Amino acid sequence: MATSVLVKLSGPDFRLRIVALSRNFGHQAAIQAGLDIAFRDSGGDDCFVVLDSDLQHPPKLIPLIVGRLSQGADHVQMVRQDTNRTPFLKRMTSSLYYTFFRWMTGLDIRTGSADFRGMSRRFLAAYLTLTERGRFNRGLFHWVGFPTVYVPFVCSDRVAGTSKYTFRRMLTLAATGLLQFSGRPLFLLCSAIVLLSFTFCLLYFIHVLVRLYHGEELVPGWLSVMFFIALWSGALALVQLLLSLYLERIFDEVKGRPIYIVKDVIEDPAKPGGGALGSPQPH
Repeated sequence: MATSVLVKLSGPDFRLRIVALSRNFGHQAAIQAGLDIAFRDSGGDDCFVVLDSDLQHPPKLIPLIVGRLSQGADHVQMVRQDTNRTPFLKRMTSSLYYTFFRWMTGLDIRTGSADFRGMSRRFLAAYLTLTERGRFNRGLFHWVGFPTVYVPFVCSDRVAGTSKYTFRRMLTLAATGLLQFSGRPLFLLCSAIVLLSFTFCLLYFIHVLVRLYHGEELVPGWLSVMFFIALWSGALALVQLLLSLYLERIFDEVKGRPIYIVKDVIEDPAKPGGGALGSPQPH
């Protein structure tokens, strides 16, 4: 149904290229498909804009985005400004998530960052070298780097339909973002288990010493059993902590991201013909 509506919109004054996927692979995959095909057919100084089709991302802001890109920005990130129309729970959870995400990953993604954005061709070329399947595009765009301009905007009302992003899908996307960009959750969890195990072991040992000091009689064998259970649990947790560090290294390697991305190559400006050479290449 949606495809037939888009076909009717296309005309001599409004040319569309419609990419119909075999099934619903999700929002992030759809963005990837569109950018892949747009980049393949682009060239020169072309730029690219991503926005939702429900018109909550105002198309009237596209000239503003293109203008910022033409002024030298490689990435224009549109930042949603919450208003009284935005439910309080959504504002609170969004703020908490992005704060937690920045702390866990080290990526500076501003609260309210949307999929509404513009990018230069060299920026998109670098982004398309990232090959992981479980994608959190908002994080990947910021991981790439390059000069970024932040532009606030207010969401418009949805023109038609209802959001397909259920709470479960939003939770899945949030978890994907954290797990894709950081091995710290595993490290922190294992560290907490190690700390709790050895702390319990120490506190129980002190408790027993206090009871012995006051002349209380202990059940034979109880002390040794409890002490070694706590100590052995801590030792196992310590092994898991070490394994989590190695697993984090494997996690970083299997993503296959480039080691670095070159923005520009500038030779000695004093030499004839000196200046920026070629387009950026990932390595």
